[in-house]
Amino acid sequence: MPRPRGFMGTPWVGAGWRISPSIEPQGGRVSSEAGGLFGWAVGPILCNTMRGPGATARGRKNDEARRLLYALAAFVLVLVSGVLGFMLIEEDWGLGRAFYFTVITLSTVGYGDEGISETARLFASGLILCGIGTCTYALSQMVQFAVSRQMAWRQKMQRHIDQLEDHFIICGLGRVGQAVSDQFTEAAMPVVVVEQSAERAEWARNEGQLVVEGSATEDEALILAGVQRARGIVCASPSDSDNLVMTLTARELNPDINIIARIDNPQSDTRFKRAGATHVISPAMISGHDIATMLVRPKLAEFLERARTSESGFQMTEISVEPGSSLVGQKIAEFGAKEPTLTFVALQKSDGQTHVRPRANDTLGGGDVLIVAGELDAIARMAERCRGLTATAAAG
Repeated sequence: MPRPRGFMGTPWVGAGWRISPSIEPQGGRVSSEAGGLFGWAVGPILCNTMRGPGATARGRKNDEARRLLYALAAFVLVLVSGVLGFMLIEEDWGLGRAFYFTVITLSTVGYGDEGISETARLFASGLILCGIGTCTYALSQMVQFAVSRQMAWRQKMQRHIDQLEDHFIICGLGRVGQAVSDQFTEAAMPVVVVEQSAERAEWARNEGQLVVEGSATEDEALILAGVQRARGIVCASPSDSDNLVMTLTARELNPDINIIARIDNPQSDTRFKRAGATHVISPAMISGHDIATMLVRPKLAEFLERARTSESGFQMTEISVEPGSSLVGQKIAEFGAKEPTLTFVALQKSDGQTHVRPRANDTLGGGDVLIVAGELDAIARMAERCRGLTATAAAG
């Protein structure tokens, strides 16, 4: 039966207090105090040693934590040894002064006008040599422990990213990238952020986002973000040249991915399209268009703004018709009558043709996309019916 750890040092403390009082004039007090401190510091270490490495290992999560514990124990041992040594050498010193001299000795700040004996100086010299090495080792272990914890956390995040499929990637977490990330988060869509700035990457991690810290212009960063399994990627860097490299790289690694590229120079549109961008967006042009619409057609702007969000209970969205859906082969009039509050704005066929205000006898096919507007409940029911039979059964 394992012995409780809280009492491991008790025999050693007791042995320390029984050290013979052989030093005068205050030998009894010094010896008993020294023995007590010695037992408090050394007892647990010796008991753990006698329990064997297997018993010690069972109490530690990993090697880094165990090495950190040993380093801290060694530091405490040096500190206590310094206190005991000063109390034994300088017979008229109390515990407080001995501790103070031990601390300033280990810190190498100097004694100032404090006078000590020649024997104490020799002891202090040895204590400095031992203390510097022990403190350096303890600090190095603390740094290693912190770094290893950080690396373990990042590896756990990378394993999560490696399990993602059909997700989205945002390259660059500036104002545009952050706005896109907020929209994905609100819609509960899986997203991975690729950010070169350590400060922004740390902020994103603290916000609970999956982050790959590195330059999105490099293949390795995009591969770590899962670009080969992703559904879409947003190249949101403020640099057109960086976004162009991201576009070329993403298209090379995943020929089917949907690429949205941000540009500042409108004349770069054609160049990005040739590089493989699915859509090219200029934030300045979009903002200008929205401002003009708000001024010229304010009611239309208000309606479109409401349709983009779900706060009002009304929304305009797209619904993909999967090949295994029960609606494949049916006419709009057949299934549309079951959702009278739903308006069918457009129908994009799988061959690329778009029918604005589709007719009642238009037939749905696998791969078609419906643009609908209506109440959220009606949209959710229609989306469920457009899903494939396999997906529906899995959800159920």
